Amino acid sequence: MNQQGTFTISQALKIDLRFGSFFKIPASSICVITRIVISAWLPLYDRVVVPALEKLTKLEGGITVLQRIVIGNLFAILTMLVSGFIETERRNSVISHGGADGVSPMSVMWLIPQLILIGFLETFSIVGLIEFYNKEFPENMRSVGNVLIYLTFSLSSTRAAGLSPSLKMLREGMEAAD
Repeated sequence: MNQQGTFTISQALKIDLRFGSFFKIPASSICVITRIVISAWLPLYDRVVVPALEKLTKLEGGITVLQRIVIGNLFAILTMLVSGFIETERRNSVISHGGADGVSPMSVMWLIPQLILIGFLETFSIVGLIEFYNKEFPENMRSVGNVLIYLTFSLSSTRAAGLSPSLKMLREGMEAAD
């Protein structure tokens, strides 16, 4: 989850950030779209979708906690597919327009679909995990369970930060060989 947001900022740095003719969006601010989606979806999900699902399935919460986490994981897969497609289009745009600096003339609006999907991913996965830890862990270990979420984020971010330079060197080596 964390890496997808970081990758989106990397994409935003290499794309046309102008919104109209007078306004340029800072690359790191593009992730606010994800927070807007979460802020809009959570109340809608809690007040409309869950009651409808509870009537349909007769389960508390409408679906099980594990089903909620699986839905979040499916959104993660979909987000990666959309991100890959957008990155392919961005890269092809750079190549076809001959941008020496690697910046694509594509609009920053191309990133909105993956940011919306990241919002759904975080809503289902993180809320599902917190709910899982609060329901399944003994009362004196619930905070430990919740800390595991953020420990996982930090470890995966650290690992991704270490992989990025290695992958860049590998890619540059392969391009030099061509």
